Amino acid sequence: MTTAEVKRFVDDSVKHCKNLEKKVGLAFVSVGSLGGGGEIAFLDILRVVLVYGVIVPGFVSGGRYCPLSMGSPGQDGKKVCIEFGSKVVDIVKKLTAKL
Repeated sequence: MTTAEVKRFVDDSVKHCKNLEKKVGLAFVSVGSLGGGGEIAFLDILRVVLVYGVIVPGFVSGGRYCPLSMGSPGQDGKKVCIEFGSKVVDIVKKLTAKL
């Protein structure tokens, strides 16, 4: 399970944002070391936001579920984050075009 702080942040966000259903979101993680549990942290965050109906795209670049960095992202990490953000923007554009 994710940390209490992350769970509290998501729960508090829902109080302020009210309805997150059908909204597009994304998650990324930063870890302190290789094998630091980044994928598990991401899956925990994903599980929490899916309960609220958030649409979260998959991410296949780099063989991970999401952008993951060990500490501050370097040039490659920044490139991956931009790629993932662009993917999210494309999804939002497609969804809003149908409205």
